[in-house]
Amino acid sequence: MEDDESHLIPDARGDAADAVRMYLREAGRVSLLTRQGELDVARRIERGQLNMLKALSRSPVVVRELSRLHMELIHGEISIQEIVTSHQDEWTESKAHLGSPDGVGRDRASGQGVDETEGEEQ
Repeated sequence: MEDDESHLIPDARGDAADAVRMYLREAGRVSLLTRQGELDVARRIERGQLNMLKALSRSPVVVRELSRLHMELIHGEISIQEIVTSHQDEWTESKAHLGSPDGVGRDRASGQGVDETEGEEQ
């Protein structure tokens, strides 16, 4: 009797293979983006990001927070790495200059000025 019912038990491998086959068949029916289509999508994304930044920059809450972060940077209470996300492999405080144009930052522990350009090859 068990042999007669074996066809009722789903075969997981067969179901998975069928699902993959069906997915690939459906994916093959959808046309890929052309170069122009990719450019259009990229432009829409950039436009959306710009609109978002404009809206955020007009918020009094954001302006207050940026002002607070600026003051903390000036006083050496935080480092630029705590604020900015970098996509570079190596990001050091000496490269960031702690937000100061002259390369002199503050040692967070002592509050003393530190010339961060010392020891760097120019």
